[in-house]
Amino acid sequence: MCCPQLLGRYVIPRFEWRAGYLTLAFLVWIIIVPLALFVIKTKPADMGLHPDGMNASEWATTVRSSPQTLEGMSLKKALVVSAFWFIGISYFFNEFSQVGAIQSQVSFVQDIGFLFNWQLAYWIFWL
Repeated sequence: MCCPQLLGRYVIPRFEWRAGYLTLAFLVWIIIVPLALFVIKTKPADMGLHPDGMNASEWATTVRSSPQTLEGMSLKKALVVSAFWFIGISYFFNEFSQVGAIQSQVSFVQDIGFLFNWQLAYWIFWL
C-alpha cells in the first residue's frame, strides 16, 4: 500500500507524472501479474485436494458417473434481486471511501510534521 505513494513521491518530481504511471504499471506487470498467474490456485484439484477426502481415482469415477450441472441466475433475474443491489452499492461506497483515504494519507502525514524519511515508518506501523 505504501509503495505507490513513496515511489510516486520520488518519480513524479524528477520525471513527470507520466513516468510515474509507467513505473507503477511496470511494477504491476513485473510483480503482481506473475504472482497471480503462478502462485494463486483457483481449483482444489490444482493443489491435490478433492472433496470429502476422496483420492484422485475415486473422485474421477464419481465425476464421470454423476455429472451435475449447476444452474445460475440470468442477468435479468439478478438485476431484480435486492441482494445484488445491496452488494453492489456497499462495494461502491467501500471503495470510494478507501480510495479517498489512501490518496490523502501521504499529504496528511507531511502536514502533521513527519518528514519524508519517517513516512515509511508510519506506513509500516499502520500495516
